[in-house]
Amino acid sequence: MKQIGTLGRAGGAVGVLLVIVAALASALWFSKESVDAARLELEAKSTSLEALKKRMAIPPRKDSDKVGEAGEFLEGANYALAANGMQRRIVELIESSGGKLVSVGVDPPDDTRNATMRRVVVQANAELTNDGLQQVLYRLESEHPFILVESLNVRNAPKKDDEAGAHDHTIRLAVDLRAYGYFRGSGP
Repeated sequence: MKQIGTLGRAGGAVGVLLVIVAALASALWFSKESVDAARLELEAKSTSLEALKKRMAIPPRKDSDKVGEAGEFLEGANYALAANGMQRRIVELIESSGGKLVSVGVDPPDDTRNATMRRVVVQANAELTNDGLQQVLYRLESEHPFILVESLNVRNAPKKDDEAGAHDHTIRLAVDLRAYGYFRGSGP
């Protein structure tokens, strides 16, 4: 009888020990998950901080202080000059952001002969990084003249194995941008 009682107590002690080990293991697992979540949150905040620093490092355009009648409108006395200026501006933004321009074009003018403000539409296809796209959109929105994004289509760019940077792990985006601005016409 003594032997059965000793075995019962030993089995009970092993059972209690297993419960304690299981509780400690689950506490360790929960702690690890909490630390991982905190690490991911810290990485996200660090990335946001880096993006804000990059935004602050972008120098404003020299004519960004121009506010008033001319500052909001595209420069150019006619549609062709305004479209050319807007097209050059978008190409410059893409290239200065490290992007690769694929194509750019201007839509034909609307039939708005009686309007004093005329709409110019430019379409551009480019390959950019996420940071480059962010920089292009930020500068479009924050600098003069006003250029508004009508549509934006972003997808992963197809990878080309024969490129020189085949080992580069930077994600490239294929961007289709359609933007518009207005130039002040000479009047009706």
